[in-house]
Amino acid sequence: MENHKTDIIRMKRSAIILALAALTATPSANAQEGLTGNTVGIKDNTLCYYLPRTVVNVTVNVRHTSYTPGEFGKYAERYLRMDPPAQSASDTWEITSVSMETSGEPDMAHMVSTTLPKKGGIPLINIDNDGIISSVGIIETQTGQSASAPATSVTVPANPKKSGNDYLTEEILQASSITKMAELTASEIMAIRESRNAISRGQAEFMPEDGETMRYMIEYLNSQEEALMSLFTGTVEVQDKTYSIEIIPGNDLSKFVLFRFSSKLGFLGADNLAGAPVWIDLEKKADDIQVPDLESGEVVREKGKSALKARKETPFLYYRLPGKAKIRIYDNTQEFVKAEETIAQFGVLESIPESVFTKGEGVRITFNRTTGAISSMER
Repeated sequence: MENHKTDIIRMKRSAIILALAALTATPSANAQEGLTGNTVGIKDNTLCYYLPRTVVNVTVNVRHTSYTPGEFGKYAERYLRMDPPAQSASDTWEITSVSMETSGEPDMAHMVSTTLPKKGGIPLINIDNDGIISSVGIIETQTGQSASAPATSVTVPANPKKSGNDYLTEEILQASSITKMAELTASEIMAIRESRNAISRGQAEFMPEDGETMRYMIEYLNSQEEALMSLFTGTVEVQDKTYSIEIIPGNDLSKFVLFRFSSKLGFLGADNLAGAPVWIDLEKKADDIQVPDLESGEVVREKGKSALKARKETPFLYYRLPGKAKIRIYDNTQEFVKAEETIAQFGVLESIPESVFTKGEGVRITFNRTTGAISSMER
């Protein structure tokens, strides 16, 4: 038998050529114009595709609360019997949640270039739009996986609340002093409450004709009271924002600054010393590689040794046997995330032998885009 040439090409590329959704039939029938040994796809008797690498995506949700004091705040206790509200504006930020998930992307530094088998027909091989092998022997209705749009924070304003100044009467506006304006505004609030109570009890001079009209009138009185009360209590605006951070695991990380956070300034970059650090620990778990037995379908554990070499089989399709990593995200006061994730690039390289495809039996294989592992294999 001729020597079977398979190698891993290490490359530095900034973009991937989107080519070859599905490869079928024989090598000569699958030759595509413009494809070379360094381009995803198939040319003559050579198949090229990228191995995937795992990306850790961290999502940070924060809340910004802004308080603006009311212009009648210092009169709240005198006219409304309320505790005196704060008389100075404030802005506070807090982290509401930190979550993590993994996704896959092509590892541009690792392209597989493998020679197609000389015997038997070549199975249907699907390569997604990023150049990662997705399945063998399966007709995919949608080839490849579209990249999702980057996460963005979009604030959709609800029906804006009216300002208390929108409900000030002519008498209040013509008052000779702020003190008098506050007194008249408090009287207006009391009148609104009396009108609402009269409607609720059915004692109003002009009662609404039906329940829907009554509901509308009560809601209007509630909004009017809330707006006028804000002139005493002040206004609070709350805005939620989302930030995304992408980590590509390589070496172990210990107390690596993921981002910084300040209760006064909010989310900050890792190099902005105005905030307190939020760290990430990422530790590779040793000797935790799972190798599928291509004959029995069972999973056995290997310690960095290729099961293929032990069988002395001729290799064909290379894929990754992912490893595991312990991940922890925390700050000085709390732990946000503690998880164990499967990481493609923390594993070892394995191959499906040529004999699997030349025995005359149809085989169907799917690969996990995130981890590079075999998801399923059946005949």
